[in-house]
Amino acid sequence: MRALMRLLAVLLAVGLASAAEAQTYWYTPGGSGVNGSVGMCLNASNQAVPCSDPSAVPSPVTSAPYAYTALAGGQYGLAIAGSTALTVPGGATYAVVCAEGAAARYTTDGSAPTGTVGMPLQQNQFVLLTGANVLAAFRAIQQTASATLDVSYYR
Repeated sequence: MRALMRLLAVLLAVGLASAAEAQTYWYTPGGSGVNGSVGMCLNASNQAVPCSDPSAVPSPVTSAPYAYTALAGGQYGLAIAGSTALTVPGGATYAVVCAEGAAARYTTDGSAPTGTVGMPLQQNQFVLLTGANVLAAFRAIQQTASATLDVSYYR
């Protein structure tokens, strides 16, 4: 068994060492960071290969701009009377809708929700809506008296 383990270790080492390197990710044991030791990189075939030159590997820390910008015109404490639509500010393509006070039901196809039709939105829960057409077609009703909606819009 020990001889088989050694043979497997040699074959694995030869296979890893002979793979073509296209260094894209830098891994080190235990998350110790790059410290001059040999780490593991992924080649173009997503196979782990040993590599010792982290300078060609991008930093694991990157920055990116926010994907969404908040818009003025949010609706907070929006009373739900019958089938209630949103007043969507121009340019909005994304919204967060939260049920306050009590549960609500909503649809996103323009149809009127009822006590049994539409998606339930429990008190203090939220739903994320994307797309100008979905925002324009959103309708809500209260399932229990005193339900209101809080809505924040983004582009």
